[in-house]
Amino acid sequence: MKRIIIILAVLFVLVCLGAFISNPSEKKMKSEFSEVILEKLDKKTDEDMKNNPYNEWGNSIVKNLLSKIMDSNSKRLNYYLFSELELTIKERKKIVALGAFGMVYVYDFDDNIME
Repeated sequence: MKRIIIILAVLFVLVCLGAFISNPSEKKMKSEFSEVILEKLDKKTDEDMKNNPYNEWGNSIVKNLLSKIMDSNSKRLNYYLFSELELTIKERKKIVALGAFGMVYVYDFDDNIME
């Protein structure tokens, strides 16, 4: 019985160590969340707009604005074994992503993210 407890304790420590080492960085969490936002915007763009020559120009503006917004209105809450990405809009805070084991899981949200 003691042997099983020791093995379980060692496995628990190894899992915690793996989670600590592979906890995603703030940069990775912000970039993953930005990619999801851009994919959502791309899905909403209709075919006529995709063929528009100004679409690329507009996309570059949106990417720049999104990076500025992410830099100023989001922060990573580091809990060492996992992290959360908190977005602040209109002085309301919302957790929008979870990072653990080297992966970033973006919460599913609708267009009215802060309601």
